[in-house]
Amino acid sequence: MIVELTSILNLDKINVSGMITPKPEKIKYYEEYFLAKGCFANAVIVDECWNIRAGYVTYLLAKKYGVRPQIFEIRASKPVVKVVRGRYVKYISWEWKFVSEKRDSRIYTLKESVVPGDILRVEASKGTAYMQVEEVKYVAGPISCVGLRKALKHMKKGKNILESET
Repeated sequence: MIVELTSILNLDKINVSGMITPKPEKIKYYEEYFLAKGCFANAVIVDECWNIRAGYVTYLLAKKYGVRPQIFEIRASKPVVKVVRGRYVKYISWEWKFVSEKRDSRIYTLKESVVPGDILRVEASKGTAYMQVEEVKYVAGPISCVGLRKALKHMKKGKNILESET
């Protein structure tokens, strides 16, 4: 079970002592997204003792800019999985275009940073396909991820094609 703590937990109370400093390019990537969109790419996840479990870059950016991110609590014994949700796209006439309104979810275990707007190669029912990320979230517990396949490759960090269609 995930419980939102945004309104009651101060960032200064979160224990980040076990975290290592992220690479500058990772911080820059998430910071560019935050500055462009005005929101964070993902939330901060803490356990019941307020030790950070996921979303460390979001935490660092929230401290830097004095902005309150979404903060969720999970039980320390539950595994946390990053899940991306998006729509299928195809590269047509030198640009990515949506090919379906259907949204799909994938487990994201790749090393590259991921934010909404990125393109991922995924396994689909008819072979390999491409998906543009619309949402990044964390899910607690393996039961929540039953039936989800993993993203295969991070293809493109880029402009959100939702903007180019309007």
